[in-house]
Amino acid sequence: MASLPPYFGVIIPGRPLITEFQAVNQTKAFTIIHQPTTIPDLSFFLFPNAPIPPGYGAILYYSVPPFENWEIIGSVFPEKPSSFMRTGKILH
Repeated sequence: MASLPPYFGVIIPGRPLITEFQAVNQTKAFTIIHQPTTIPDLSFFLFPNAPIPPGYGAILYYSVPPFENWEIIGSVFPEKPSSFMRTGKILH
């Protein structure tokens, strides 16, 4: 799997910025976040040069192994390039 250029990122308070995602296909990528149950909130954002056309966006999902059930955490798009998201019970 190839690493994607940084089109978007995740900020988790107290942790390093996450900008490295592994491509699954042309429309999906993933990263591993350790100890997800310790994360009360996070920020998801697009980089200014992200090649996402108006009307499209990036959706942040969460899953645990065996990665069969996915839950939406939130989304960003060119018209709203960043979002602060409370994870609540999603990651617990």
